[in-house]
Amino acid sequence: MNGPAMKPMRKRRRRVLHKNKCVSCRRLKIKCDEATPKCEYCEHTNRECVYPTEKELEEFALVAAVKTAALTSTRSGTRLNSTTSQMQISKFELRLLHYFNQIYLNDQSVENPGMERIWKFEVPILWQQSDLVRHSVFSLTAMILWNICDLEAMYKEDYDPNEIQGRSDFSSRNRSTRSDSQTESIHSASTSSELSIECEVSSKFPLTPGQIDEFKQTTREEFGIDADNVEQMKNLLFTKSNEYFIKCLNRTYKVMETIQRQDMSVKSQYQAAEIVMSGILLFSFLALQPHGLVPLMTFDPKVTDLVSMVKGMKVSMGKSFPLLFNSGYSGLFHASEHLFPPTFTEDDSYPICENLKSNLEEYLEAKSIVAEEERGHFREALRLLDIVFYRTIEMKNPSPILRYIFLFDHWILDDAKQNKNVFSLKILFTYAALCLMSKLRLFSEANIYLDYLHWYKELNMELFGDWRYPDDEAFYDLIAIKGLVIDNKNFDVLKTFDPLIYSIEN
Repeated sequence: MNGPAMKPMRKRRRRVLHKNKCVSCRRLKIKCDEATPKCEYCEHTNRECVYPTEKELEEFALVAAVKTAALTSTRSGTRLNSTTSQMQISKFELRLLHYFNQIYLNDQSVENPGMERIWKFEVPILWQQSDLVRHSVFSLTAMILWNICDLEAMYKEDYDPNEIQGRSDFSSRNRSTRSDSQTESIHSASTSSELSIECEVSSKFPLTPGQIDEFKQTTREEFGIDADNVEQMKNLLFTKSNEYFIKCLNRTYKVMETIQRQDMSVKSQYQAAEIVMSGILLFSFLALQPHGLVPLMTFDPKVTDLVSMVKGMKVSMGKSFPLLFNSGYSGLFHASEHLFPPTFTEDDSYPICENLKSNLEEYLEAKSIVAEEERGHFREALRLLDIVFYRTIEMKNPSPILRYIFLFDHWILDDAKQNKNVFSLKILFTYAALCLMSKLRLFSEANIYLDYLHWYKELNMELFGDWRYPDDEAFYDLIAIKGLVIDNKNFDVLKTFDPLIYSIEN
């Protein structure tokens, strides 16, 4: 008797591992058929199809390891200890790395895939290799977390506004101290839908309740503090942020002094990337910090200011950029104001820039002798400001405004600081006012830009007995006193906004 017929054994189909996904499919985390010269997705969407090299595949693996370590570090104490031991950082620092990835990296705009790639792939590799970049990341993240304490109260405020009715302990949010009547009059004066008066700082809370608990547990274990005590937590984050900042500052000074005094060239792509990316992170920290660690500018030669640091960074970065043009960092130059200036039309005119140009011509005419160098530097600075406005509107992002101080020649920075030139100081005033108007700060009432605006007003009173330029007075009143900001990233308002006219009409 024959037994039951045996079914033919199926060959198990091996799972195909798509190790060589094209860059587009990898970034979008979708399946790639790996066809050449174009995969199916890129062919269908008419995209350029680029496959990573062997070196890039190794980098992707390393990045994945760093990200996995950060993302899975919260799952168990054993895994956390193992990860921190392998990476030679503390649990607290691993938390900071994870939050940096969550708060900062995931917020990068896909409008510039090159920059997105830098932050998601190049910086994690650089972070592993460079103490300077590592401390820059820790410093910036600790400061941001300091800004959002009280942690639990902040979470409730963002996700359930009813939870905070009647609360009075939100000093960490830097709420406005304006009276109700003053606030009402300011709001009634704001008739533009693209401009508003902001009376408090508000941003979406970046941590979940579970992450808050994990962060508290780590600080309890590592530092022995009462993590439920807001002041203790804020003091810890402030202290750690400053510790990392001091390490960054000391190392940055050594790098800048070596390059400038010894006229040293930057010899490797790694060194160039370290100088540029740590410079970006350090500048972000200094520009955002509300503690008055470094002012925007001061005449006191004994005090370090941001203007002096920017001058040094410009020299160091300038020697580093050539090594990065054809590297994974090429996205830095995607919208370079110098390399790729836009083509302007008759419609691309901005009242703030036009007022500055008019003021400049008056300033030059009033001088008996004008050096051609001076005339050229000022006109170039205002030409670049036109480009900055164009890029800001085009990108719907204020980052071009923030980096404007790096664009114009450092001659203007020297002229402002050493010669106390009124027009150079006016350019810095405009820069500070635009940063505030674009909300490029953590606190609306404690930041280096507001300090400079107040200082600039006092200087005008001291030198001229009044405001030298009426549009400066109007700009100061709108930004420093009334807190005018651009609403919902509607940067198109820059096409029509004239401080003097807006002040009169509102």
